[in-house]
Amino acid sequence: MSTGKWREPGVPHKGWTCVEVEDLETPSMTCEMCETTEIRYAHHMTHPEYAGTLRCGCICAGHLEEDLTGARSRESKARQKFKRKAAWAYRWWKESMLQNHWTRLGKHIVTVMRPAANEGWKIRVFNTKTRVERMGQVPWPSEEAAKAAAFDALEWLKARGE
Repeated sequence: MSTGKWREPGVPHKGWTCVEVEDLETPSMTCEMCETTEIRYAHHMTHPEYAGTLRCGCICAGHLEEDLTGARSRESKARQKFKRKAAWAYRWWKESMLQNHWTRLGKHIVTVMRPAANEGWKIRVFNTKTRVERMGQVPWPSEEAAKAAAFDALEWLKARGE
């Protein structure tokens, strides 16, 4: 911890908070704190006495917030989500009588609907337990983009307990 911003006197070394973990999909950037480690998962760190956000690797993020176990846990969850999203692309989709594609994941039925004239693809998520239906608000340019958006919508709903 004697490189990069660790050596700069105006940069706080404790009391940081992680606001997001970003999957860069490949090790493609250098940690903005130590400025030496190549990272794939960027922990977005904020501090009330520092202007802006630092994108850091797991170890630097853990030291900045004084919780290495928490940083490792966050990164592990990001890795698991990436694996689920990769598997989602190869998921078996069925075709309805209206030629929409749908799949079931636990209590959710996800439908990707064909576009009407000059509109994009739409998504629908139906919770079979609560009978609540959520419709995507944004039309997507392709079926693949709509399916990727459906995965993100499902993750959002699960995080909210829906």
